[in-house]
Amino acid sequence: MNMSTPKKIKSDAHLEEFLTNPFDIAESFNDFFANVGPDLAAKIPSTTDFKDYLEDNHPNSFYLSPITEHDIINEIHRLKPHKAMGHDYVHPKLVIDAANIISRPLEHIINCSLSQGKFPNPLKYAKITPVYKKGSALDVNNYRPISILPIFSKIVESIVKKQLISFLDKFDILLETQYGFRKKYNSKLALADLISTIADNMDEGFITFGVFIDLKKAFDTIDHDILLHKLTHYGIRGLPLQWFRSYLENRKQTVNIAGCTSRPRSVMCGVPQGSILGPILFLIYINDINKSTNAFNFRLYADDTNLFKFLKTNNINLNAINIDLIKVHEWCKANKLTISIEKTNYMIFKTPQKQIVIDGYLNLDGSPIEGVCAATYLGVTIDPSLTWKSHIDKIKKVISPKVGIISRIRHYVPRSILILLYNTLILPHLTYCVEIWGNAYPTLLSPLLRLQKRIVRLITFSEFYAHSAPLFRQLGILELNNLCKLHSCLFIFDLKHKHLAHDISHYFDQQLHRYPTKASSDGNLSIPKTNLSITQHNIKFSTVKHWNSLPAYLKNTHNRTHFKSTLKRYLLSI
Repeated sequence: MNMSTPKKIKSDAHLEEFLTNPFDIAESFNDFFANVGPDLAAKIPSTTDFKDYLEDNHPNSFYLSPITEHDIINEIHRLKPHKAMGHDYVHPKLVIDAANIISRPLEHIINCSLSQGKFPNPLKYAKITPVYKKGSALDVNNYRPISILPIFSKIVESIVKKQLISFLDKFDILLETQYGFRKKYNSKLALADLISTIADNMDEGFITFGVFIDLKKAFDTIDHDILLHKLTHYGIRGLPLQWFRSYLENRKQTVNIAGCTSRPRSVMCGVPQGSILGPILFLIYINDINKSTNAFNFRLYADDTNLFKFLKTNNINLNAINIDLIKVHEWCKANKLTISIEKTNYMIFKTPQKQIVIDGYLNLDGSPIEGVCAATYLGVTIDPSLTWKSHIDKIKKVISPKVGIISRIRHYVPRSILILLYNTLILPHLTYCVEIWGNAYPTLLSPLLRLQKRIVRLITFSEFYAHSAPLFRQLGILELNNLCKLHSCLFIFDLKHKHLAHDISHYFDQQLHRYPTKASSDGNLSIPKTNLSITQHNIKFSTVKHWNSLPAYLKNTHNRTHFKSTLKRYLLSI
């Protein structure tokens, strides 16, 4: 929904009354965003105390260290110059250009903030941009509030975040399976770790039972009192705790629609989406969810909460699983978080040949949890046998219309623009986590490769049946199988050089033999043993084959940028 022009929108999710005046729409959005957290919390019945899930307080304490003028200049130069302005209308580009002039007074102000435990009130004022998610564009429930904060707020938050993350990492406070908003814990690693675990269990004849939980407005419903108690529990006490309390309280927000700004509303709960500290505070808030039950393996990426259970039996008792799922639900209630039951589902991962018997059912508060044959996890669609057919079909559906765009405009723009369009509109869909799904059966991948071939023929104005290999080389575009090889080798490179949180030994064995051999000196990895042909398409198996096929000079490269560019040239030449 484009907010630059007046639109109509429901004034309430339950009323068929529509607003068309921009100011009224802005007011409706702001009322909803300001009240959604308290309203959801009020509907949660009293249950167990959130303190019941917290064990002994962390013995170490967090301290806010004073910063230098040099620290300020570094933070300013990390700002993105084209980001939107906050309510104070101070443009990031202006701050960047004036860095050397304003760094000293900023150093004094920020150090006063840290030493006095006070976050400046003018920096708590947020302009909210409603971002449409999915569903009816006329329903305010289907929008996410993104906070545009004053640029100086981002500088202060970034400084505190760096110190807080350093403390959390030093003492291993966050769960290892917390992947979001952490250095070296990206979505690719989260997905690779989960899929390799499921595939390993599948190869050994086990079943994986996965529950994909949807938390309703999770960032907006964080209870400040609970959050502050958890900060204390994990070692943020005294003056730092006072600073975070000041950061959370007395926040205000407005919504702007088509040039009309709503009246300010006070924010009573939640953390600002779009802030620097908000996501880290959410990770701390949800960090003890695993204390609800030891029956599940928890996989968390911000508010994307997923539970997995590895079963040796072919008889799945849903009633027994439901007992543990209810324990997770009780934790959510105790922490004022609401599970969207209608958007929560489960999937059973197994080989196609494996026969199972399912008894009972899953439900929360009397509402059934449905089983599905495809679920989206971190932007990738997973199916029960890890064939990736559903994800490939989704990519094909997304990029097919964009191929049509290139076809229609190719007569009017130069080749460089067409390549730019390919790199912007199509390539991101083909490369996102391709090292995980791109090793699917060739017959499943062939529709995407055909689309790629059509694109290079369109860009080069070649005949419909022209041989495509020279065209890919001519344009510097990698075919899908080489894209997969490139990113698979980059994944191993990142593991080897500790660019990711996990060590390479977590997935692969580097020692082929107990004594030096030509293979070991070439930097090869041992190929994992598998029992099933389907698990040979797993990332742990396929990436090793790709890596071992590289020349030794590539595997012995230590600079990532050089490795990537050299590898791409190599793949284009073969």
